[in-house]
Amino acid sequence: MIFFVVLATGFAAGLLANLLVPGPRRLSLAATAVVGIVGAGIGLTIAELAGGGNVLARFLLAVAGAVVVLLVTERVVSRRRAASRPVGVAELIAAGESGTVEFKGSARRNRHTGERDDRLELVIAKTIAGFLNAQGGTLLVGVADDGSVVGLDGDYAVTTKGNRDGLELWLRDYLSQRLGTEALLDVTVAFEVVDAHDVCRVDVAASSRPVFLSEPGRQTADLYVRAGNTTRRLRTDEAIGYVAERFPAAVGR
Repeated sequence: MIFFVVLATGFAAGLLANLLVPGPRRLSLAATAVVGIVGAGIGLTIAELAGGGNVLARFLLAVAGAVVVLLVTERVVSRRRAASRPVGVAELIAAGESGTVEFKGSARRNRHTGERDDRLELVIAKTIAGFLNAQGGTLLVGVADDGSVVGLDGDYAVTTKGNRDGLELWLRDYLSQRLGTEALLDVTVAFEVVDAHDVCRVDVAASSRPVFLSEPGRQTADLYVRAGNTTRRLRTDEAIGYVAERFPAAVGR
C-alpha cells in the first residue's frame, strides 16, 4: 500500500512543482513523474530514519522531497541546455573578436576597388587554418572589424551563382585547394540574416592532425595557428615544436 502512496504522491507533487518552473526549463511529463517519485521516496526514507512520524508528516515529507528533487533537477538540466545552446551570430558579434571568433568584412571582393582580391581569399584560408590548428573557432564573413554588419552582396557579385549557394561552393572548393579536402570535415558553413544583411558563419572544429596551407607561388606549405585574436604563421622550428606538442599522434609520441 505504501508503495502506491509513494508513486501517487511523487507523481502529483512532481506535476505541481513543474508548474512553478518557467516553460523553457520544464521537464517532460515522463521525466517529471520519475524525478517526482524518486524525490517522494527520498522524503519517506528520511521520515523513516527520523522515527516514522504520523501519516501527515510522512505525506508532507514525501511532497517536500518530490518538489526539492524536481526543482534541483530542472535547474541542472536548464544550465546544461543553456551551455549546449549554439550561440547566435548576433551574440557573437556583440561579444566581439577573440581567440575563437574572427570578423571579416569580405571573403573575395575588395570593398575599396570593387574587384575580386586574391589576398582577401587567402586571409580567409589562413584564418580557418589557424582555428583548425588551435582550439577551433568561428569566422563571420560580412562583419567588419568594428562589429558592424556589412553583408555579403559584394562577395555574391563575384561568384558564379551570385547567391549563398555560390559563395559556399566557392569557399569549400578554395579551402580544398589550400588546406586539403580532409580539412573540410571539420568546417561547417551556414548563413544567417542580421540587421537585414546576410552573414556567412564558418564554424571550425579543432583538427586532430596538423593542417598546412599551400599558398600560391610557394614551394612549401605553412602552418598557421590562432594566437589570441590574431592568426600567425609559425617559423619552421616553431612549427616542429608546436606539432609535437599539439598533435603528438602525428609524430608518433
